Amino acid sequence: MLAFTIAPPVHISANQKAYPSPKDSQMNILPGKMAAYAKFLVDVLAYFNRQGIPFDYISPVNEPQWDWSKGTQEGAGASNQEIYELTWELSKELVAQHLSTRIVVGEAGQLQHLYQGKGKAENQLAAFWAQGSPVSIRDIPQVEKVISGHSYFTTWPFDKLISVRKRLAEHLSATPAAPSFWQTEFCILEHGINDHGIHAGRKRDTGINTALYYARVIHADLVEANEASWQFWTALTDADFKDGLIYLDRGVDDSGRVLLNRDRLHEDGFFRASKTLWALGNFSRFIRPGMKRIEASYTLPTQTAVTDSNFLVSAYKDDKNKLVIVAINYAETERTLQLPAQEFTFPGSRGFEIYTTSSKESLSKSNKRSHTLTIEPRSVVTIVGCLK
Repeated sequence: MLAFTIAPPVHISANQKAYPSPKDSQMNILPGKMAAYAKFLVDVLAYFNRQGIPFDYISPVNEPQWDWSKGTQEGAGASNQEIYELTWELSKELVAQHLSTRIVVGEAGQLQHLYQGKGKAENQLAAFWAQGSPVSIRDIPQVEKVISGHSYFTTWPFDKLISVRKRLAEHLSATPAAPSFWQTEFCILEHGINDHGIHAGRKRDTGINTALYYARVIHADLVEANEASWQFWTALTDADFKDGLIYLDRGVDDSGRVLLNRDRLHEDGFFRASKTLWALGNFSRFIRPGMKRIEASYTLPTQTAVTDSNFLVSAYKDDKNKLVIVAINYAETERTLQLPAQEFTFPGSRGFEIYTTSSKESLSKSNKRSHTLTIEPRSVVTIVGCLK
């Protein structure tokens, strides 16, 4: 479990607010209070630890590249130098309080901030993990060997989705003893999208179109950026936005308008599971910690119209040769996936386990004793078997 913090508490902030003043280029914290901030965070962790709720990780800075001074929500910018200083203070306090919580640094507002730019919070992969960097965190106790970032504003059009992640992967590969990459926050924020009725993040959608958009982003983060952890924003929402796995509301009026009244939700209401919840499950339920992604290639009949953007396949194995394949069929027509019998098999007599999420199914399970599998139109399908 990971805890993250958005801004220093108001009582030690420079302007006595949970967001910075305009044109303030420093972290919104009183001079000399970095150690106090670290102690505050570790005191909170220690409290939950005593309650039997230990946190595995803490992420001390969130999206430090953004200008948070508009005050529409809590937030704080920070330079790489300030993040380095806070990480050191946090490490010392964790050691002093005998907590095993590990520190995860990054939370870049966009993936490009991890590998390019010359600003105060840019090029964070090199800043924090390159040997000889004055703000390197690689030798700070209890720092997890991870760099984290958010996939916002990098998912449309499709070629941008791929190219940004390829560049990140290239920079990770070029970094000696490179950290793992975690994608730690994403929902659709972009405008100008033109994808099966999806145009922007606004307006909630519990259907398969949004679910497939998210599935394609997860695939790209896993395969092109080689990420090791993927986190969604958020689990529960009462907003009219594509930012939830489960939506809360007060019902629907006679005109079909969803009633969004947060105060009334304290009394009663409805919850609505989205197809995004189930599509995320096509990955998260089966791709478990310790598994490794393996190469997945496929061929289709030459007369079949297919591109990398509308049919995507990835594969994963554990140390016992359990095999998990996730196929995303973005197209309006079914696809046939032929698994090589000389490499893949299924345990027992029931065949491959197949889990399908589509407009009509929500992670529905079936079995098939065949290496020829049909992938439904506009669906996410997980296939579970074994490597020989």
